[in-house]
Amino acid sequence: MDRFTFSGDTTVRDTLHNFPQTRPVFDRYGMCPDCSFDPPPVPLAHFSQRHNVDLEQLINELEDCCTGEDETEAADG
Repeated sequence: MDRFTFSGDTTVRDTLHNFPQTRPVFDRYGMCPDCSFDPPPVPLAHFSQRHNVDLEQLINELEDCCTGEDETEAADG
C-alpha cells in the first residue's frame, strides 16, 4: 500500500476519521478531551501552530503512525 501523505491543509477531523491510529499523536501534543471526542475541522497547520509543534514533525509522526499500522497488518497476514 502506498504511504498516505498528509499536508498542512489536511484537517484534524479527516485525519482521525480516516486514520484512527493517529490519535496518540494528537493526544501527545495536547488535544483537549472535547476535541478528541469531536475532532475539529481545522487544518493540521492550525493544530501545529496552536499546540506549538513543528508542522513537518507532526506530519512525519502521523505518516509514520500510518506506516507502522500497515506494517503490523502485513506481518499478521
